[in-house]
Amino acid sequence: MTPRHYDHAIRTAIARAAHDGLVNPNDVRPLIPAWVVPKQIGLTYRRLRQDGVLVEFDHVRSTDTAGRNVGKMVPRYRLTGPVPIGEPDAPPPLPVTRPRREQQNGPCAGCQAEIVRYGEQGRTLCDWCAP
Repeated sequence: MTPRHYDHAIRTAIARAAHDGLVNPNDVRPLIPAWVVPKQIGLTYRRLRQDGVLVEFDHVRSTDTAGRNVGKMVPRYRLTGPVPIGEPDAPPPLPVTRPRREQQNGPCAGCQAEIVRYGEQGRTLCDWCAP
């Protein structure tokens, strides 16, 4: 399983547990499959809060016996719209990359070993000869 699968399962559980636009973590917890890594649950909630899908509404007492959080106050959320679930097998977004400088191979000025130089002002010494 990948984090994308965990995220999909958690988002599905949140969407199924929502009642009248409110999401209670005590209702979501039993709907999350056992194979989901626990730390992914908090990450998914955080992402949904950052995206503005979940807004903290009030607090309720936790019933989480497995996580030893019984009685602690946990936030209850209000949905601002539908939970974006997506597909678990969708390809990940392409990474943002910086354009590479022109790469040239050449000899080290110290030992003549072949090194990679970048652009006109690239390094001219290998790692061994560099001070």
